[in-house]
Amino acid sequence: MLRIDKSGSNSLCRGLLAGLLLVAAGAVNTACEAPASREDLNPAGPPMVRQVLVTERVLSETGTATISAGQLAFGTHGDKFFENDDGEVLSAFALGNQEIRVVLDELVRGNSLEEIACADGTFSRVPVGTDPDDIRDCSGPVDSLIDCKSVCLDPSSGAPIGILDADEDGAPDDVRMIDYNDDPNITELAVSVTCGGVDIPLDPENSFWNPSGNQTFPSNDTLSYKGLGPAIVIRPVGNIGMRTSSDCSVSFRPEVVDHDGNQICAPTNGDIDQDCTGGDTTKIGFSTETLQVVSTVPTDGSTDVSLSSSSFMSLAMNANVDPATVTAMTLTADGVPVTFVGLEDDGGFVGDDGTLISFALESDFAPETTYELTIDTTLTDRLGSPLPATETITWVTEGFALDDSEPEDGDTAELEVIQLEFNGAVDPATLGAISMTKDGTPTGDGTPAADGVAVAITPTINAMDPRIVEIDLGDAYELGTYYEIVITTALQDVAGSAIPEDILITYTTTADFQFASSTPANNDADVPVAGGDVILNFNAPVDPATVAAITVTSDAVNVPVTPVVQADARQVLVSVGAAFDAGAAYVLTIGTGLQEVDGAAIAADIVINWTTAP
Repeated sequence: MLRIDKSGSNSLCRGLLAGLLLVAAGAVNTACEAPASREDLNPAGPPMVRQVLVTERVLSETGTATISAGQLAFGTHGDKFFENDDGEVLSAFALGNQEIRVVLDELVRGNSLEEIACADGTFSRVPVGTDPDDIRDCSGPVDSLIDCKSVCLDPSSGAPIGILDADEDGAPDDVRMIDYNDDPNITELAVSVTCGGVDIPLDPENSFWNPSGNQTFPSNDTLSYKGLGPAIVIRPVGNIGMRTSSDCSVSFRPEVVDHDGNQICAPTNGDIDQDCTGGDTTKIGFSTETLQVVSTVPTDGSTDVSLSSSSFMSLAMNANVDPATVTAMTLTADGVPVTFVGLEDDGGFVGDDGTLISFALESDFAPETTYELTIDTTLTDRLGSPLPATETITWVTEGFALDDSEPEDGDTAELEVIQLEFNGAVDPATLGAISMTKDGTPTGDGTPAADGVAVAITPTINAMDPRIVEIDLGDAYELGTYYEIVITTALQDVAGSAIPEDILITYTTTADFQFASSTPANNDADVPVAGGDVILNFNAPVDPATVAAITVTSDAVNVPVTPVVQADARQVLVSVGAAFDAGAAYVLTIGTGLQEVDGAAIAADIVINWTTAP
């Protein structure tokens, strides 16, 4: 039997006493999901299964979509659950909100199915013969439990603990299905579901006994077939589900009996006029869906798959996959085997969502390449059922190309560092395919200007991302200038693929001489006193003859400074002294007398304020 974690949330059925107790006068019928009713029950003979409903993937009544619906897997009913319900479940889904609803023709002893919550957080079985008064005697403060002798007793001393009864109505606030196995890692309920010879782990917190209802749909449309009862509702453990590609059966422990001690049986087609032997439910059967690939990234048959997708791949399955079987996957690129790696935190392929297999290449996809992923039948679900047939997923990647640029074609730009972002790692040896001119006459037809003046550039590969080429114009950057960048087909990626055609990017720099940034920034507080320097950045080379336009005051007193243009002429260093004064307020002003090397001046005074740490 599969080992599972027995921890979980509270039961869906709260405040239920009904169905746990069977007394001479009959059962108290407070339903979990439907109004109480004793009509159309059949107490004679063994308790019989009239219907079994299982959630299956089916076409909607319009036939336009696939939906999840409760379908008859056993028995019949006068009313149709859905127009296309064929009374046979061949594809019960493996995961999701799977619910198996076993509808009986009479009440069984609920105390063989469920136990009640005690005040200390434990749960207690309910002995046969216990009545509502016995339960009520175990409700209330500890000092009032003198007559509590049936339920929620300390196993060591026999002293009463009391039921969990926060609403003080004399009935337990919570119940859950009984776990008959003492092993803390194995759950065994009074009802079992077996698929392909494997016991399906069931959820004791979200399975329940619904001791009410009859063979008539309730007036509540929301309940629909969920109003049929009495019913035992079974839910598999959510993160395990059911075994795929399997024939399933339902059985009960011998403790599950009606008031006369008869075990449950399943007559032919759920016909209660037919005989059946107590304990025999072999006529109940349904089948689960096959293990399937639901979706893939990239999608099967896709073309022009991006090289910049970091070679991410994934398979979404309809059931939890056994991580040990992902070796069933192989990948080729143009027929050549390719190594791939898992993407989970521990380097695995299957994470917390057991339906998703995630993996990647050790490098980006190669351009203009056909990839084929093969998944063979050694891939299994968590309960050991294999993929029924080998599947292949194919996709073709795009060619080497320019994805983006700063500036973009046609921009008016202020930046002096140009970035060209490609969809694959660029071969540094081919950077000579990138050239630049200025002051040419635009042709308007996508071809370079014939009269452009060559600009000396040194393209480099970005240290962090080999797909990005950077061009720093440095002092060659000019305001109000028309530039053209040409990338020829000589540019290649590291795999030797070239861009398919020449690329032309045109842009014009802004005509205004502008302040860009400073350190400290405007309105900075608690600036460290050490250093005493201010760095000013501009969008064009500064004329050293005009730096006297930069002045500094400290607490409204002029501070002598000597601004110095740096090696990068767009940067000016203003030294206030060996250090700033502590707890002082500084104001730096850049006057309109400051100019760039071609004579353009700052349009308006710029004021930068900061205060130093005390």
